[in-house]
Amino acid sequence: AFERRMTLNGAAYYIDWSNLQELVALRCGFPFTGNYGKAKVEGAEAELTLLPIDQLTLHSSASYTQATLESTTSGTAGVAGDPLPDVPKWTASISAEYRQPISENVNGFARVEGSYQSMLFRNFPLSNGAYDPFREVPSYSFFNLRFGARHVEKKWEVTAYVTNLTNKLAQSGLRGSDTGADLDGTRPVAIVQPRTFGVESIWRFE
Repeated sequence: AFERRMTLNGAAYYIDWSNLQELVALRCGFPFTGNYGKAKVEGAEAELTLLPIDQLTLHSSASYTQATLESTTSGTAGVAGDPLPDVPKWTASISAEYRQPISENVNGFARVEGSYQSMLFRNFPLSNGAYDPFREVPSYSFFNLRFGARHVEKKWEVTAYVTNLTNKLAQSGLRGSDTGADLDGTRPVAIVQPRTFGVESIWRFE
């Protein structure tokens, strides 16, 4: 649309899930895979790309997901209506890239990227109603910066980058113990990669 300067895509989905299996984390540290019956997943996603001028590309995307357990299975922690673990309700990303010719065959570019993930649940609620400090993974957002040069026909590209620009400390979830079991009341917590500087190159051969 608009002389190919705007692209809009969207989708909606509904999943009726049977024979769901989820990992059950026990306080003793030894998890097992349990059968949880039925679940429902519904949501929508959209992405928008704009080219306001030839040198600038703007991109954004967002998604919404509602994933819930639809049945209660004896012997498992979850009950009907509980949100499924590891499914954020909202995710979003934005980016902007500016390009400028350096020479006849080379373009310079600078790109900033941002992403967001809403809070999610790592586990189902404990069956005895006790507080589980490991159940929630807080929301987080972070930004990356890239700049470099690329061949006009994209035969090669050299990029310097900084990821997690603000050095955000955020949980990306829980991970299993390296020894097979966790101490009672403890869990290893994974974090997002700290601020990282680097250079990468891409060469495409025909």
